[in-house]
Amino acid sequence: MPNSTAILGAGVKLGYADIGTSSSSSGPTYLAEVLDLTPGEESVGKIDISNHDSPNRKKEYIAGWIEVGDTTADLIYNKTDAATVRTILESRVTRTWTILFPDGSTLVFVGFLTQVGHAIPLEKEITTKVAICASESSVVFTPGS
Repeated sequence: MPNSTAILGAGVKLGYADIGTSSSSSGPTYLAEVLDLTPGEESVGKIDISNHDSPNRKKEYIAGWIEVGDTTADLIYNKTDAATVRTILESRVTRTWTILFPDGSTLVFVGFLTQVGHAIPLEKEITTKVAICASESSVVFTPGS
């Protein structure tokens, strides 16, 4: 038996809720059949503070602001979700987004849809593609129980 704690991504969900809706009350509305999901990466900017007094003429840096990248998802196309995400995009409304991991862990952030599109390959499933911009720096990860 392997010692790894790896889990499969099967069962991951992407959901949305109106701002202020607690995930413990009514919870998010989950979009159906997530094919691929990439949460936005968080990165800390670096600020160059090098100056004429920097030791050994080496660059000096301090930590800058944290930027959260876009979350992207490919969903297996269905007309209901395609209409829903288009409506959310066109409304330009910021929502609370939840990524539910298969082990019950969650990643919650506030953001708005920046892209909605479709891929229609010849011999594969049709997909709906979405991108979500985190509009606040707060991304909360809660481990599953």
